[in-house]
Amino acid sequence: MRAPLKLVCTAHFSLLVGILGCSGGGESPGGSGGTAGQGGAAGDTGGVPGGSGGSDSGGTAGMGGATGGMGGGASGDGGNGGSDGGSAPWPTDVPSDTSEEGIRAFLEGKQYMSWLFQTDAPRPREYQTSPHDRVRVAFSERLVTAKQAGIDGDPDTYPAGSMAVKEMYDEEDNLVGIAAILKMKDGKGLSTWLYFCDAPDERCVNGRTGPFYGQVSDCNFCHGEFIYTSPPGIE
Repeated sequence: MRAPLKLVCTAHFSLLVGILGCSGGGESPGGSGGTAGQGGAAGDTGGVPGGSGGSDSGGTAGMGGATGGMGGGASGDGGNGGSDGGSAPWPTDVPSDTSEEGIRAFLEGKQYMSWLFQTDAPRPREYQTSPHDRVRVAFSERLVTAKQAGIDGDPDTYPAGSMAVKEMYDEEDNLVGIAAILKMKDGKGLSTWLYFCDAPDERCVNGRTGPFYGQVSDCNFCHGEFIYTSPPGIE
């Protein structure tokens, strides 16, 4: 048990030298450490497919965002992750099921038709090295917003949930194939992208036949961090 603190006052030559006062102790320990931030959006239904995120001192990366614990969001592997509060929730206009079957169902169901298209009709290829030839390209809302903000992939990367769909046509404007590129999580590198392509006559990859799905190195060799086509009015 700690002994009580005693205060002593001493008189010298009838002159009161001083009165010793006591306080509760030294420097304040800084309170309770502040209020833990919410860590960003708790996530949308569906979230970022591909992983359960991760945890950081009590914060758990959820499906589509990060719930921050102790003042920081966790960065999840395979999810949107989080940084100083977490990334934006997974958008609702792109597939929540990013399996090959889920992507194919999204494309075959034409669930991207409400997106902004680069052109109304199919156009010739823009780059001679592209195998895709005659195409029409659509952009998800998050990708349009990023492009409008001047993001082109490097040094500023597209946010998770950015997606483009490329319809492929023959010379008679018959739809013969389709491709998609989806930014799965923030950051750089092949692991942050998902590719899908199903088209005839090497229209997906020069020298190879499809279909292709996943983190396809042949697709990433050309695209890297870039989605070269832009919405109308954006260079």
